[in-house]
Amino acid sequence: DNVKILRDAGVPIDVAQATGSEFLKRTKAGLQDNQFTAGKEAEFIAQQQTAYNKAIAKTMGEDATAITPEVIQNAKNRLSGIYDDLYSKYGSKVSGQIYKDLKNIVDEANIVLPESEQKIINSIYQDIINKASANRSVLTGDQYQAQKRILDRLTAQNSNVSPFAQDIKETLLSGLKNNIKNADDIALLKQTNKEYGNMKKIEDVVLKNTQGNISPSLLSNSLATKAKRNALYAEDKELANLARAGKDILEQKLPNSGTMARMYLQNPYFAGTQAIYGKTVQKALNNPNIAQYLEQGIQNKPLRSVLEIPKTVGNVLPIMPGVVGSTALNEFINLRNQGQ
Repeated sequence: DNVKILRDAGVPIDVAQATGSEFLKRTKAGLQDNQFTAGKEAEFIAQQQTAYNKAIAKTMGEDATAITPEVIQNAKNRLSGIYDDLYSKYGSKVSGQIYKDLKNIVDEANIVLPESEQKIINSIYQDIINKASANRSVLTGDQYQAQKRILDRLTAQNSNVSPFAQDIKETLLSGLKNNIKNADDIALLKQTNKEYGNMKKIEDVVLKNTQGNISPSLLSNSLATKAKRNALYAEDKELANLARAGKDILEQKLPNSGTMARMYLQNPYFAGTQAIYGKTVQKALNNPNIAQYLEQGIQNKPLRSVLEIPKTVGNVLPIMPGVVGSTALNEFINLRNQGQ
């Protein structure tokens, strides 16, 4: 499920997020409002974001805690180097389906593009066919690099010609795949294709945050609206799962009206009293062992007795209603025992 996906990726999850309990969400909201506990809450959120960034970066083969334009460029340079090495070693086989796909690209361009732009695509296509035909239908590494420079420039122009140039480039990549016989290099190409595809999708959302923090919602929306983009590259379930899980779990809306925050400001003594209990529950909320008990079962009777102590104290002492520490710890037990 979504909680497991994030944990397996190294993202810490608190008890409120793990259980989905509305009560614990409200407790968490109160902790964020209290000046004595807000700092720890902000620190935990920052840790989550850093871990999430790192998990997303890993899907494109990078080790980074913030995904900045520099990280994207590093990925591009590394992956381009792998492609260049493979092309130099094998070249691109331009025959069979690859030949047909290139011809289909040209035919479509001749229909939708004005004549001046048709000539650009036709010229590139003819040059590829002529050079491949002179070498047993193989475009050599050097020949591919020459074509790649032209195709990259055309793609960067963001003109009518750009998508056709990108299609030709991706078709030549399929020709490379068909020409590789070594099992290790086939695996390398497959991994590189996956990382490159993920990098292109992640790149779409990187510039939206100057700190390099990836928004799960923006990533999820980007993947949803561009599902067919770069269709050559195998879809990676890991990235899609992380986007969905992050949107569902990390961006849970906290049901908080702001009443507690105003009360804390008006009565610092009350805020301090609540903080004593708040710090206790705060540690519990962010404790993975307690989260595991809630999800799997609090069967140990001595442990349950210990957790009941705050409730007992809260019932005896004249503390204001809604004491966070005692109520929340008791709710932990109730949640688990009710199978929530």
